[in-house]
Amino acid sequence: MNEVIKLAIFGNAGHAIDIKSVFLQKYPKGKVVFIEKEDEKYNVRKYSEYGYRFIIGIGDNKIRERVASIYKDLNWCNVIHCDSFLNNNCKIGTGCFIGYGVFISHNVNIHNHVIINANSSVGHGANLFDYSQICTNVSIGGEGVILKTGSFLGSGVSVINKPISVGEWAKVSFGSVITKNVKPKSLYFQYIKEKIIPIND
Repeated sequence: MNEVIKLAIFGNAGHAIDIKSVFLQKYPKGKVVFIEKEDEKYNVRKYSEYGYRFIIGIGDNKIRERVASIYKDLNWCNVIHCDSFLNNNCKIGTGCFIGYGVFISHNVNIHNHVIINANSSVGHGANLFDYSQICTNVSIGGEGVILKTGSFLGSGVSVINKPISVGEWAKVSFGSVITKNVKPKSLYFQYIKEKIIPIND
């Protein structure tokens, strides 16, 4: 990540606070401000004039898209945890967040305003489009996996290692195993049926 001393974060809830923590770990003397909805218009221009860079600290993919489309000309930056690994030949756009313990393999293409949360791994050759989001402990197989615009993978999701596409704005529920393409704007989930067996002492 290019050196950023002053950072303005859209939002002020959980994801925004995570971004602040990761940023200050790398830049302990850095300055961070939160931009809230009610003072958005005034503060955005003020902070831009003062040399701040920007990131959207909002987990909702649709809201991230809306904010980015309104403020296309801002100086967006990436915030990447020091304890993550990105292969040298992966590509990353702007406005992205990459959390603790993330592993990104070679030839991965990460577009703009993407979120990859803690302890997730992305296999070689995967393609993550704008506003997609990977929650914690997600495992994405290698060559041919595509997360289309605005797609969402809940915590603990696994995508098997073959060409699979998760459609635009689709949501995959936590703990699911993706073995086939997921249709756009759909909800994909798997339940594990538990059989309760009494234990005899």
